[in-house]
Amino acid sequence: MDEGVLQPDIFPSPDRFLTLPNALTTMPTMLEGIIQSIPPQAGSYVLWLHLPQTQDLTVGRLGSFTFSAGDYIYLGSAQGPDGLRARLGRHLLGSGQPHWHIDRLRVAAQVRGFGYQVSAGLLQSTECRWSQRLATLPDASHPVPGFGSSDCRSGCTAHLVCFPDGIEQTFEDIAYQIGVPLKNI
Repeated sequence: MDEGVLQPDIFPSPDRFLTLPNALTTMPTMLEGIIQSIPPQAGSYVLWLHLPQTQDLTVGRLGSFTFSAGDYIYLGSAQGPDGLRARLGRHLLGSGQPHWHIDRLRVAAQVRGFGYQVSAGLLQSTECRWSQRLATLPDASHPVPGFGSSDCRSGCTAHLVCFPDGIEQTFEDIAYQIGVPLKNI
């Protein structure tokens, strides 16, 4: 494992970041190894998705929306049993019955990468801080108000941000700008 150079001081806990090659997302055996390397603790995470074509999707009680082709970054937290490992594993494998807003988009989109931070403190404040920083980047937009932020108490418009023309920078650069500490696998 190569220790990443980008380590913002505001997040001192151990974290990881990974960009997935397209072929890897179709190989569950290889993904299982990656998933097992994710810690089972609670934490916050960043999920990078690519939607190859415009799709009309129903997002639970929020209703039906048209999602433009492009890149999407979702900010979430995992507090349940097996924490980050279980939640990111679910997203990476695309398994389970739809429960969260992101599950509706995950069915149509390809996972391109993810990052996470193990946390012993307030998870929501971390994902909200990341979401608010991400929304300030050029070409960022919130395609569905309330997406992933139903329980948000920080005033976030949504925890899903769209880049319809794709991410111009590398995912690593975006993660660094919003304060996600990185270690490359």
